[in-house]
Amino acid sequence: MAYPNQYPNHSGRNEKAAFGNRPRPEPRQPRVIVAEEVPENYVDCAEKVMEQEMKQKSKSITTSKLRNLMSLLVDAFNVENRRTEESITPQSQAALLQMRVRLAYEYGRGNDRFKDFLEHSKLQEYLKGTGNNRQKFINLFHYVEALVAYHKYYGGEEN
Repeated sequence: MAYPNQYPNHSGRNEKAAFGNRPRPEPRQPRVIVAEEVPENYVDCAEKVMEQEMKQKSKSITTSKLRNLMSLLVDAFNVENRRTEESITPQSQAALLQMRVRLAYEYGRGNDRFKDFLEHSKLQEYLKGTGNNRQKFINLFHYVEALVAYHKYYGGEEN
């Protein structure tokens, strides 16, 4: 015979006690992402972003996470770098969309440090501003590559 569960949740603790009678923090509202072009001095911008991120006591992003994000674009970059047309292929466009989805997911997971990184780096804005322009896509890839390089330069965490 099974006994009825008398607790409000499966852990057996009262939900109010779990938060110490403190109100739950308000969730951060998603920010509006306005398309922007990657600036011509994207290397200096990447250096500034990573220098600022590494000065914080709690580092916001790991090298692994940055490299995983960059890996979403590598194959498309290899294709687009050899082409001469002005617009990117549908497969490259799909890679850009996949990265937009991944960034939205990571943003939504609730890691405030990663959210701060996305806001400082403007990665979502630059990604959205790329559209289907081949040169803008190449500049975006180089910007992400510069972020990875300066993260490593300033002693970023591995995991």
